[in-house]
Amino acid sequence: MSQAIDSLNEALRDRYRLGRELGRGGMATVYLAEDLRHGRSVAVKVMDARVSAEIGPRRFAQEVQTTARLNHPHILPLFDSGEAAGHLFYVMPVVEGEALDARLAREGRLTPPEAARIFTTVARALAHAHQRGVVHRDMKPANILLHHGESMVTDFGVALVAAAETRLTSEGLTVGTPHYMSPEQVGGVEDPDGRADQYSLACVLFEMLRGEPPFPRSSALAVATAHLMDEPPTLGLQGTVGAALETAVHRALAKSPNDRFPNLSEFVAAVEAAFVEEPKAGPESGDRAPGLVVLPFENLSPDPDNEYFSDGLTEEVIADLSRLEGLRVISRTSAMRLKATSTDLPTLARELGVRYVLEGGVRKAGDSLRITARLIEAVTDETLWSERFTGTMADVFEIQEQVARAIAAGLRVQLSAEEDQALAERPIADPRAYESYLRARYEAWRFSPEGLERAARFIETALDMVGENELLLGTLGHATAMHVESGAAGGPETLARLSEIAGRIFALNPDAARGHWLRMFLAFQRGEMAEAVISGRRAVTADPGDPDSRILLAYVYANVGRTGEARRIVEPAVVADPLTPVTQLMPGFIAVLEGRYEDALAPYRRAWEMDPESPFTGTFYGWALAYAGRRQAAVPFLDRVAEGIGHGPFAGWARSLARGLEGDRDGVAAAVTGDFEAAGRQSQTFARGVADAWALVGDADEAMRWLARMVDLGFLNGPFLRKYAWFLDPVREDPRFEAILARVDAKVAELP
Repeated sequence: MSQAIDSLNEALRDRYRLGRELGRGGMATVYLAEDLRHGRSVAVKVMDARVSAEIGPRRFAQEVQTTARLNHPHILPLFDSGEAAGHLFYVMPVVEGEALDARLAREGRLTPPEAARIFTTVARALAHAHQRGVVHRDMKPANILLHHGESMVTDFGVALVAAAETRLTSEGLTVGTPHYMSPEQVGGVEDPDGRADQYSLACVLFEMLRGEPPFPRSSALAVATAHLMDEPPTLGLQGTVGAALETAVHRALAKSPNDRFPNLSEFVAAVEAAFVEEPKAGPESGDRAPGLVVLPFENLSPDPDNEYFSDGLTEEVIADLSRLEGLRVISRTSAMRLKATSTDLPTLARELGVRYVLEGGVRKAGDSLRITARLIEAVTDETLWSERFTGTMADVFEIQEQVARAIAAGLRVQLSAEEDQALAERPIADPRAYESYLRARYEAWRFSPEGLERAARFIETALDMVGENELLLGTLGHATAMHVESGAAGGPETLARLSEIAGRIFALNPDAARGHWLRMFLAFQRGEMAEAVISGRRAVTADPGDPDSRILLAYVYANVGRTGEARRIVEPAVVADPLTPVTQLMPGFIAVLEGRYEDALAPYRRAWEMDPESPFTGTFYGWALAYAGRRQAAVPFLDRVAEGIGHGPFAGWARSLARGLEGDRDGVAAAVTGDFEAAGRQSQTFARGVADAWALVGDADEAMRWLARMVDLGFLNGPFLRKYAWFLDPVREDPRFEAILARVDAKVAELP
């Protein structure tokens, strides 16, 4: 062992023990090391003494602190950093695989679909950083690690070092190659924005597709000059895919940042669009109903508190339009996620698979209303119809009807007699009650315990005004159910309240879709899966376009082993509700239950990226990573999710799964907290999580206890438990496991 390693080991003797060299660059060396505090293998990257001296420990620590907080499954996390024996160092997980530069050196170039897959993953990771004000500044193939086929971005948190490594100076402090530097970095801009990373990543994509970077010159200075002055060559790809990729890459390689894509998300959209076959009859093909998204109406009122009204009007217009069979409308939950979106209309339409966009504004001053609406063909940005409506709150129903009819006429959608009558209906006749209803909807979608309680009070106020009303009771039931899903309530009293609300709805309409949905929800919560299936089928039949009913029924089917039926029932919801995380992860859940673990990663990643702060999406993405065998990625990701949540059932689930994957029984015991167990006694999802953690560490007694509870609460997917639930492998030979499977089979045999 060299003298340098000896001195480093002496300086780090209480923390790390450095072993063999894993890799070496111009100004840093990576060592395999043992983390003495945590008993795990790690990679320690040690900077050359000259670079360490130039950067300095204080600047290095500041940069690392800023970026070490990034939480993305495709950004290699930083475990630790510091200075030892005159060298700056940082610590990261050991990655099984190779860097992209090694693969390119071996294969020359990649196929367009493979290059696009790697590019998309890396771009989304960078976009996550950019949204938090962090720019990588050294994006190149050597900083993209391929771990079991997945791309991981490394060297985040050391951008100052990266800048030093790539800078061309009179003192000769140069490392590697400037092949991927943006023109602004070559020109000496000290604080480039995310468009510099976009340019660098475009150089990487160019190399993956062509087999060499855009400017393969003979010297570093010649390369730098080419970045500033020369136009890149063509990619040389054939067909429509090649032409579309050529256009996207060359835009990202523009010399001026202002001429590139505004952000990486739009670059990704352009690359993905290259692989989508264009329909032959415009943005939508064949006999498919034209697609429309209603953007959230802008609140133009002097009082910002009137936002409840603009949001409510958006939802009601969507509800009216969704009744028309000749029109395909993006659901209200997805539409409301587009509030204040900056995405241009053609990109938005392509991402949602629609042709038309409705946008508008609402001004409410006292009882007076002024509403503007504009129908746009997104691809051409052509206004097909625009109108201004004025009136009072007493006229609001008539205005909504006028908007819906004008859109139908503009799109030449023929209304049936039933649809014509439906548009003229007034589900809440009293404008005051209607306003309370809109306030309730606004509060409910905040999905907080306080907001849900306020929503219930607004609905009760409206009911006092108009008496029993199907729409109001359905909203009250949905808000109460959301209270259960949020974890704020779930005991017998709340379920009894839901049953009472469902009864009141059926007294008004024996075939009410929301009443059937409530009964399905209640049955599922109680583990009464036969009733859940029956009520779910009735809910979807009563309102085939309701994504809520389709998602819950698909979940019921998946839990009882009917994954084929789950796929069939959820597909229309995924199309109608493309921006709601729980909708998007359902195909991933079905894939895991069928043993198609790799197919599950993209849906779970999309759901998590839509709402990265959600404990639900984060924990489930970590769960999917684990089932796909990505332990090196899953464990630190689950730990970061748990740290972000802090406490509660989801934090316990994430921590216990991470410790179970490591085989740490004491860690599992500490992570299975009282609130996690309490949730497991009421929910089969959490019961399954507790059982998995104990099974992974071989505790058959605890695993069998929680598996039995999971079955009592309705998880009856026998094929998954028998073939694909590999978390259970350490306890599978226990004779009690066969008894549990026999109970599952008996319950499944009783299902309709």
